[in-house]
Amino acid sequence: MLRRLAKFAVAVTVAGPGFSKAIGDDEAARWGPAGGVSFLISAAWAEGEAQERGVVVSDADAKDATRDPHDGLTRQDRIYEARINLINAALHAPVGQAAAQSVTQPQIDAYVQSHPKFEPERRYLSLLRTRDRHTAEAALRALKRGLTFAAATRRYTNAEGGKIAVRPGEIDPRGLDRAIFKAPTGKYLRYGTDVFRVRFIGPPQPLPIEQQNASAWEVLASDAQEQAIAAFDAQIAAKWRPRTTCAPPELDPAKCGNPPTVQ
Repeated sequence: MLRRLAKFAVAVTVAGPGFSKAIGDDEAARWGPAGGVSFLISAAWAEGEAQERGVVVSDADAKDATRDPHDGLTRQDRIYEARINLINAALHAPVGQAAAQSVTQPQIDAYVQSHPKFEPERRYLSLLRTRDRHTAEAALRALKRGLTFAAATRRYTNAEGGKIAVRPGEIDPRGLDRAIFKAPTGKYLRYGTDVFRVRFIGPPQPLPIEQQNASAWEVLASDAQEQAIAAFDAQIAAKWRPRTTCAPPELDPAKCGNPPTVQ
């Protein structure tokens, strides 16, 4: 492709009212590993659309958003890439905002009804934390023989008995947490230096409706924004493709309108 491209001083021209951008064959070749001509055409479309809509990105903002050069691109290339990313973000922002605001309460209610969210089960424990494994084993034997939990706590930990309620991930997720949520109720067990008994299990409870509504809105708004931005990008492509002339056509047929015939 590059051999054919070399026949043309200009690989692509994008021209609209008050806007014209020529992409040279050397530029197209340089950008090959980083999106190639496809990126450069989309970038020119973004620049033209930004000019028509009065969207401006400052040099300072583009430089601040620039990543380190790579793929053979210069720092100026990376600044240009950052500018295009900021332009696209500015073009998409009002589209996404309008889409998010279009989500209705009936949509939220329907989503909550079909995707209910619950707090995980809560386990109510008697937990005795000892200084070493030997002490934990002695405490477990004593509890199984009938020693009260309060007495075992005083004898083996010098602390008051610990009766707590936990949800998954709230206590030592590396191991004890898993042991607690696999354990049956009413039986003293040891895990490392800890001795515990699950007294009873609180079943999962629905999250407060305000939290469920907020979560549903985030999902629905994100979906609406994604669809709206995709439709917006399709409209931009339909608008600017006829304004794009490529040589030769195999550079990117999906983005080139009326490409010249290669002689």
